[in-house]
Amino acid sequence: MLTGRFDAAILFDPGPVRGLATQVIFREPLSLAVHVSHPLAAQKTVSAGQLNGEAFIAAPAEVAPRLRQSIAGYCRSGGFEPTFRLEVELQQTIVSLVAENLGIALIPRSMAKLGIANLAFRDLEDAPIIEHVVAWRPGNLNPALAPFLAEAHSDVAAGLD
Repeated sequence: MLTGRFDAAILFDPGPVRGLATQVIFREPLSLAVHVSHPLAAQKTVSAGQLNGEAFIAAPAEVAPRLRQSIAGYCRSGGFEPTFRLEVELQQTIVSLVAENLGIALIPRSMAKLGIANLAFRDLEDAPIIEHVVAWRPGNLNPALAPFLAEAHSDVAAGLD
């Protein structure tokens, strides 16, 4: 993004990055993804403390810093530090690994729409909210960028987040 290879990107909010501007386009709560055989799959809602002792699968902090901070902060609210068993970049890979019973994950609620077999999604008590943003370099001269950003802004303003 910073090299100019891409005009814009949609990603988890990375926090402040020198040379990038961001605009929130979507907000959603995190939810718990577990294998259907996991004891927590039998519950409708799960609290942070119930995740103590579990092996987590998550994106590395350098890939999605705010997402990782949200996960760690949620675990701390339950009185423990999370143990990250596996780190992978893509959310689709994370849920696939959970479906193979290799750990649990706190992921954006929208990932439940993938319909992966052997996977259960559960609501979290006081679930953290993750923001998706569009990011761009402010000096970008691509004439398509301004209309794209205006459309993204109008969707948010219309309450479609």
